[in-house]
Amino acid sequence: MKKFAAFLQLIRYKNLLFIGITQLFFYTCVILPAYQKYTGGFPLLNQNLFHWILVASILIAGAGYIINDYFDLNIDRINKPSKMVVDKEISRRWAMMLHLILSVSGLIITSYVSIELNNFLLILLNGIAVMLLWVYSTTFKKKLLSGNIIISLLTAWVLFVLFVTEINWKQGGILPSTNQALITIYKLSILYGGFAFIVSKKSAIHL
Repeated sequence: MKKFAAFLQLIRYKNLLFIGITQLFFYTCVILPAYQKYTGGFPLLNQNLFHWILVASILIAGAGYIINDYFDLNIDRINKPSKMVVDKEISRRWAMMLHLILSVSGLIITSYVSIELNNFLLILLNGIAVMLLWVYSTTFKKKLLSGNIIISLLTAWVLFVLFVTEINWKQGGILPSTNQALITIYKLSILYGGFAFIVSKKSAIHL
């Protein structure tokens, strides 16, 4: 039980819960109403696939928190030794293993959703998100401007990923002018995602 509590602390479960609530809110209050208003139908991302992409987002974000703590080990020994999890409650080897398990699981789930939607931009961009979380922790966290930009982009991606799931290549482009529902979703994802980008950048939120 102690190990499980340490694991929850390591993956910042409260932050992951917020990510889940944010995506649920955007899906139920923006995407579904937009399609019902303009098409009378349902989005490409049905409820079952939405649940899977939500799980993938949480797994990838959780993996990011783990790798961040892994590479912050020496700093945390000095700044917050009482709050350390890696190398105290969970070994470094297990931390790296958990990072790989969560990242790969998130990408496998994303691949499943991508195949179901015939939208391989989704797996490409989520793959880039995983790589950015790694390079942020290893390199860019020490660089104030570029580090904050990366985290801000990843924060905005939490919402923008749901827009990407709605792209239908058969309609002839990323944002076809005839799909008013998709245009509405795009505008609101830019609005809310942009707000998240600005807030996280100004606040210098670190993983």
